[in-house]
Amino acid sequence: MITRFEVDGFKSLRDFAVDLEPLTVFVGPNGAGKSNLLEAMALLGRLASMPVEEAFKKGRGRVLDQFSRFGGETSKTIRFAVEVSMRAPIPALDEESRRSQQDINTSSRLSAERGNRASTDS
Repeated sequence: MITRFEVDGFKSLRDFAVDLEPLTVFVGPNGAGKSNLLEAMALLGRLASMPVEEAFKKGRGRVLDQFSRFGGETSKTIRFAVEVSMRAPIPALDEESRRSQQDINTSSRLSAERGNRASTDS
Protein backbone atom coordinates (compact mmCIF):
# COMPACT_ATOMS: atom_id res chain seq x y z
CA MET A 1 0.00 0.00 0.00
CA ILE A 2 1.24 3.50 -0.76
CA THR A 3 1.53 5.24 2.62
CA ARG A 4 3.05 8.56 1.52
CA PHE A 5 3.15 10.42 -1.79
CA GLU A 6 5.32 13.45 -2.48
CA VAL A 7 5.46 15.56 -5.62
CA ASP A 8 7.20 18.77 -6.56
CA GLY A 9 6.95 20.64 -9.85
CA PHE A 10 3.82 19.00 -11.28
CA LYS A 11 1.12 21.50 -12.29
CA SER A 12 -0.02 23.35 -9.14
CA LEU A 13 1.79 20.98 -6.76
CA ARG A 14 4.95 22.40 -5.27
CA ASP A 15 6.74 20.67 -2.37
CA PHE A 16 3.53 18.73 -1.70
CA ALA A 17 3.31 15.62 0.50
CA VAL A 18 0.39 13.59 1.77
CA ASP A 19 0.27 10.62 4.13
CA LEU A 20 -2.23 8.04 2.91
CA GLU A 21 -4.41 5.64 4.88
CA PRO A 22 -6.29 2.59 3.52
CA LEU A 23 -9.17 5.00 2.82
CA THR A 24 -8.20 8.59 2.08
CA VAL A 25 -10.66 11.24 0.88
CA PHE A 26 -9.57 14.51 -0.74
CA VAL A 27 -11.94 17.41 -0.13
CA GLY A 28 -11.44 21.03 -1.10
CA PRO A 29 -12.67 23.90 -3.25
CA ASN A 30 -12.34 23.97 -7.01
CA GLY A 31 -8.77 24.70 -8.03
CA ALA A 32 -7.25 23.39 -4.79
CA GLY A 33 -5.23 20.69 -6.59
CA LYS A 34 -7.22 17.50 -5.93
CA SER A 35 -7.29 16.49 -9.60
CA ASN A 36 -3.64 17.47 -10.04
CA LEU A 37 -2.69 15.14 -7.19
CA LEU A 38 -4.53 12.24 -8.82
CA GLU A 39 -3.00 13.11 -12.21
CA ALA A 40 0.48 13.14 -10.63
CA MET A 41 -0.14 9.65 -9.23
CA ALA A 42 -1.37 8.48 -12.64
CA LEU A 43 1.72 9.96 -14.33
CA LEU A 44 4.00 8.13 -11.92
CA GLY A 45 2.14 4.90 -12.70
CA ARG A 46 2.56 5.45 -16.45
CA LEU A 47 6.27 6.23 -16.00
CA ALA A 48 6.71 2.79 -14.45
CA SER A 49 5.41 1.03 -17.55
CA MET A 50 6.14 3.16 -20.62
CA PRO A 51 8.73 5.56 -22.06
CA VAL A 52 8.84 9.03 -20.49
CA GLU A 53 7.62 10.91 -23.57
CA GLU A 54 4.65 8.59 -24.03
CA ALA A 55 3.74 8.79 -20.32
CA PHE A 56 3.61 12.60 -20.47
CA LYS A 57 1.67 12.65 -23.76
CA LYS A 58 -1.08 10.52 -22.21
CA GLY A 59 -1.66 13.18 -19.52
CA ARG A 60 -4.20 15.99 -19.81
CA GLY A 61 -3.08 19.01 -21.81
CA ARG A 62 0.26 19.77 -23.41
CA VAL A 63 3.41 18.15 -22.02
CA LEU A 64 4.86 21.51 -20.95
CA ASP A 65 1.64 22.32 -19.06
CA GLN A 66 2.36 19.42 -16.72
CA PHE A 67 5.35 21.29 -15.28
CA SER A 68 4.61 23.82 -12.52
CA ARG A 69 4.60 27.54 -13.21
CA PHE A 70 5.34 29.87 -10.31
CA GLY A 71 6.19 33.54 -10.61
CA GLY A 72 6.35 33.36 -14.40
CA GLU A 73 8.95 30.57 -14.26
CA THR A 74 8.30 27.01 -15.47
CA SER A 75 9.69 24.22 -13.31
CA LYS A 76 12.53 22.35 -14.97
CA THR A 77 11.96 19.13 -13.03
CA ILE A 78 9.18 17.06 -11.56
CA ARG A 79 10.14 15.11 -8.45
CA PHE A 80 8.21 12.16 -7.05
CA ALA A 81 8.74 10.17 -3.88
CA VAL A 82 6.58 7.29 -2.73
CA GLU A 83 6.65 5.31 0.49
CA VAL A 84 5.05 1.89 0.43
CA SER A 85 4.25 -0.62 3.14
CA MET A 86 3.75 -4.29 2.37
CA ARG A 87 2.61 -7.20 4.48
CA ALA A 88 4.16 -10.50 3.51
CA PRO A 89 3.46 -13.85 5.14
CA ILE A 90 6.52 -15.58 6.58
CA PRO A 91 6.79 -19.22 7.61
CA ALA A 92 6.68 -19.62 11.39
CA LEU A 93 9.07 -21.79 13.35
CA ASP A 94 6.66 -23.49 15.73
CA GLU A 95 3.55 -25.54 14.93
CA GLU A 96 1.07 -23.09 16.48
CA SER A 97 2.44 -20.15 14.51
CA ARG A 98 2.54 -22.24 11.36
CA ARG A 99 -1.23 -22.75 11.58
CA SER A 100 -1.84 -19.00 11.95
CA GLN A 101 0.86 -17.67 9.65
CA GLN A 102 2.51 -14.55 11.00
CA ASP A 103 3.01 -11.46 8.88
CA ILE A 104 5.99 -9.18 8.55
CA ASN A 105 5.62 -5.49 7.71
CA THR A 106 8.15 -3.89 5.44
CA SER A 107 8.33 -0.41 3.97
CA SER A 108 10.34 1.19 1.18
CA ARG A 109 10.86 4.68 -0.21
CA LEU A 110 11.16 5.23 -3.95
CA SER A 111 11.94 8.54 -5.60
CA ALA A 112 12.36 9.78 -9.15
CA GLU A 113 13.05 13.10 -10.82
CA ARG A 114 12.43 14.02 -14.44
CA GLY A 115 13.74 17.10 -16.22
CA ASN A 116 12.14 19.45 -18.70
CA ARG A 117 14.29 19.81 -21.82
CA ALA A 118 12.10 22.45 -23.43
CA SER A 119 14.03 25.35 -24.90
CA THR A 120 13.39 28.91 -23.80
CA ASP A 121 13.70 30.74 -27.10
CA SER A 122 12.89 34.44 -26.88
